[in-house]
Amino acid sequence: MMLFRRQYRGSDGTLRVSRKWSCRFSVRGRVHEIALGLTDRRNAEKEAQRLLVEAENEVADPDPFRAHRATPLSKHVDAFEVTLRSRERAEQYVRECFVHVRAFLSDTRATQLRDLDPARVAQWLETLKAPQADGKDEHGKEKTKTRSARTLNSRIRALRQFSRWLFTCRRLPFDPLVSVEEFNEAADRRRVRRALTPKEFSALLVAASKRPLEVEGPNASEERRALLAARGRSRALIYLVLGATGLRVGELRALTWGDIDFGRALVVVPAKVAKARKEQSIDLHPVVVAALKSVRPATAAAHDAMFPPGSFPNVETFYRDLKAAGIAQLDENKRRVDRHALRHSFTTWLAQSGAYPRVAQALARHSDIRLTMGVYTDPTLLSTKAAVAKLELPALASLSLPLSQPGATSSQLRAASEPTADDDANEPDSGLPCEDVQEVEPAMVGAPGIEPGTASLKGCCSTS
Repeated sequence: MMLFRRQYRGSDGTLRVSRKWSCRFSVRGRVHEIALGLTDRRNAEKEAQRLLVEAENEVADPDPFRAHRATPLSKHVDAFEVTLRSRERAEQYVRECFVHVRAFLSDTRATQLRDLDPARVAQWLETLKAPQADGKDEHGKEKTKTRSARTLNSRIRALRQFSRWLFTCRRLPFDPLVSVEEFNEAADRRRVRRALTPKEFSALLVAASKRPLEVEGPNASEERRALLAARGRSRALIYLVLGATGLRVGELRALTWGDIDFGRALVVVPAKVAKARKEQSIDLHPVVVAALKSVRPATAAAHDAMFPPGSFPNVETFYRDLKAAGIAQLDENKRRVDRHALRHSFTTWLAQSGAYPRVAQALARHSDIRLTMGVYTDPTLLSTKAAVAKLELPALASLSLPLSQPGATSSQLRAASEPTADDDANEPDSGLPCEDVQEVEPAMVGAPGIEPGTASLKGCCSTS
């Protein structure tokens, strides 16, 4: 190893010597020449020795993560985005994921892989939980709002997916955010949906089919009235399919006539359309099959859309149809009815029909049964009394239980509870002394035929 000072020519052309030291050494035939940037020779020697040891260790046991640690964090995010898009994920999902990841980099000024740690993420989430301005109320006072647990969890999932990708792609030796936990969404649900009752659903279909004519029909021409009637029937059919299949709005919008198998009464959701990005199928009710057959054009090709884009109702149209059907958007418990609530209704009606939870999960196409049962099934529409009434329980009279006989005397009760000779033979001796039991009349509580309360224990044997 050699220490030296570089020579250079000044502006006047004279040869000068730098005040800062540099070093030169060779490892396995490779020459390293490094500017140390130090003016003190002793410190320069120490730094040069450290660099020499590091270079020798790198040759003996190379560090595969060295280059990645030196790469800016933003470059890793760009590479992650390329990888995610190559997997053909939904565009909205990819866009939201990278909005969250890049927001973390911007808000926390994270530039290197070492900045991706749980403490920094926790501090960032605390800032996001702070109240934010949300306009003014009717009295002119400033309103504030806080981000929900679901909103914060979307940030956490994006960051954890990024850190897991860094680990699986061998850019980091471990997953730095594996210990970051999500918030409890059940304790902080801001948008709770409710299921429609079958009666409400019928009213919605009627209102959707009639409302176009009621709005424009009186002064419209015959041709226009026929067009409005067809629009109402198409809208009602869309609601019927959503409620009878549990399809998401985006999935139904993208389906074609080739995705309907009328022979097997199935609708096949292609992988490019399904949220899970895999092909799925749903059984169709005979009413839905008949309705779709009646509206399918004779010249419809397999690639033709089932419902043209212009016929699909938007959010505002759905809310107007709800109002025409006499259905409130929010109930007394602030639970909401929107287009996605039809999917909740489908899952709840399956539970009402007695479908097994695993069957309901398969039809709802959920990966977790807890989502099917805990979120998409509305318990307020389930009859708990009917479920209890279906239990097959034996009648007490058939069991000859003395406690169920009205007016039973104390001697009859004791006689029924006294052990038989077979019981005495089978019962092991406790080995504890016991005095003679004093006969005590048990205190009967409640109406005849109801099991009495616990009798007084005074006079019963004890070990004292």
